[in-house]
This record gives sequence, C-alpha cells and structure tokens, in this order.
Amino acid sequence: MKLIIIMVLIFCMSIYLVSAVNGCFLYKESARYCQDIDSEQAQQECGNYGDCGLQDVFLRGKDCLSVSDCKKIMCKSSCQLDFAGKCNAGEIIKDQEQEWCNEGCCKFYTAGSFCEAKASKWLCEVEARNTEAKQFAFDTQMKSEDCNNYCSWELSAGSDVTRGLKLEDVSVLKKEENKRVKNGSEITKTESNNSLGPGIWAVMILAIVGGIIYYVYHKNSQIGKEENKEMSHNNKEENFEEKLREKELEIMSIRARIEDVKAKHEFKTKGKEREEFFAEFGLVPAKAEKGHLERLKELGRIYELKKGKFSKMRSGEEKKALDKLAYLVNKQKKFEEKNGGRR
Repeated sequence: MKLIIIMVLIFCMSIYLVSAVNGCFLYKESARYCQDIDSEQAQQECGNYGDCGLQDVFLRGKDCLSVSDCKKIMCKSSCQLDFAGKCNAGEIIKDQEQEWCNEGCCKFYTAGSFCEAKASKWLCEVEARNTEAKQFAFDTQMKSEDCNNYCSWELSAGSDVTRGLKLEDVSVLKKEENKRVKNGSEITKTESNNSLGPGIWAVMILAIVGGIIYYVYHKNSQIGKEENKEMSHNNKEENFEEKLREKELEIMSIRARIEDVKAKHEFKTKGKEREEFFAEFGLVPAKAEKGHLERLKELGRIYELKKGKFSKMRSGEEKKALDKLAYLVNKQKKFEEKNGGRR
C-alpha cells in the first residue's frame, strides 16, 4: 500500500513538472518580455495578444539569463540599454557611443547629393536606406547650424557632398539588421526545441527514482519475509527449549516432593520406635497421640525445677510416681545422646 502511494505521488510530480515548468517569455509587446515565468502564466499572458503563439515565444525550461535575446545592449536605434531581442538595429560597439548618439551632418549621394543635419547616426542611416543609397557619411564634428549652412552652399552649387569623405556601406548595416533578425528567429526556434529537454529529463529522473524505490521496497520485502521465517523458526526453537525447561522444573518439583515424603515417613518411623520404647514400661500406650512425649519431657523439667518444694508436699505414692518419672526422663536423655540428639 505504501509503495502505491509513493508511485502515485511521483506520477503527480511528473505531471506538475511537465505542465508547470518555468521558462523564458519572449513576446516583444508584453511587459513580461525576457522574464522567467511558468507555463500557466505564459499561456495567460500570451492570450492577451491575438498574434501571440505560445510555442514561438515561450522557451520551456530555459533561464532568461542564458538566452541571447535577453542580453542588455546599447541599441543603435535608441542609444539606450535595451534587450537585444528588441533592438533590430543592432548593438553599438564599445567606445562608439559618441559617434552613434550625437548629432551630426548626414551626407550621401544617390541621384543627387543629400546633405542635412540629423540627431543621430542611426537616423542618417535610415534616411540613406530609404533613398536606396549604397553609402553614407556622418560627421559628428559639424553641428546642426554649421551643417545646414554648409549643405545650403554645397547643394546650391550642385557639388557632390560625399567627395573626399570616408563612407560607410549602408548594405552592411542592413545585412547586420537582417542577420540580427534571422539569428533571433533561429535562436528562438532552436531554444524552443531544446526547452523540451528539462521536462523530459525531470520525468525520466522521477521514473528512475520510482524504479529504485520499487526495487528497494521489493528487496526489503523479500528480506523481511526471510527474516520473519527465520524469526518464526527461532521462536519455535525457543518455545521447545522453554517447554523442555518447564518439564525439567516439573521433574525437579516431583523429586523434591518425593524427598519430602520420604523424610516425613522416616520421621514418623522413628517416632513410632520411640513410642514402642516407652510402651515397654507401660507408661505410654502403644498408639499414643502425637505430643505425649513432649508433655512427659515438660513434666520432667517442671519436676527438676520444683523438686525441693514437691518433697515437702508429696505422699509416699506420689514420691514413687515422681521418681519413676525422673527415671524415664533420664532414660530419654541418654537415648537422645546416643542417637546424636535426634528424635
């Protein structure tokens, strides 16, 4: 019964781990973007948006700290720290913040020259991309007023404003953005597939633990049965030995009673011999009642103590009776001394 309860608990835990495992949420429009939440919370949050597919935006069993899209970077488009997954423009390389985040003079050439002050290098690049320019230049040394004056002069003269300048290839930056989006999609797909692993591993681990528990329980059960058999056998042997001891005690008790009966019989035999001895003198009946001999000895002791007093009071017949009593008492003493004081 205990084993069944344990297996049921393991099964319930497996279901819970598979269904409610934590993961990283990556829907960009959500306030919970790049947060570790469980699958139930992810389902609820994704339900708030019509175009949200849970399988595409929830990396089950994945920690957001290990997801590249959740890395904070300095974004080219905003010049602010943001999640890499939200920054399609890409990351500003270290030590290039001043170049990308300050105002400057934007210049490029397509069908004609373009020259205008822009608040950031990113806005200049966007302008060049929108006019399908292949290259552009952004001069942060020229402030807005100076740039506008310079551009007005150069454009009115019909000059090529990019002549002599170091130009950057717009297509490279565009490819970088596409690469960023493509990599983000590939990462999301790969990590989403890999995210199935922890849940499966959890179930496998619990299954292995359950198997071990079953094996140990079954093994202990077998050992318990063998121990019970051995204990039962030992108990039988102990019961046999106990019964044997009881029989021995019973035999010893019977022997003790026999010895007691023999001692009593011997005592009675010797008592009968004494009674026959006194009967020879005609003083004690052959079948005297028990205690007469003791009474005779008591009278002899009284006589010895009060012999002087009795000598003054007794008659001739009384004197003869007392003398005969004294003779019998002395005879008894000699008999007892001869037999070692035994009755």
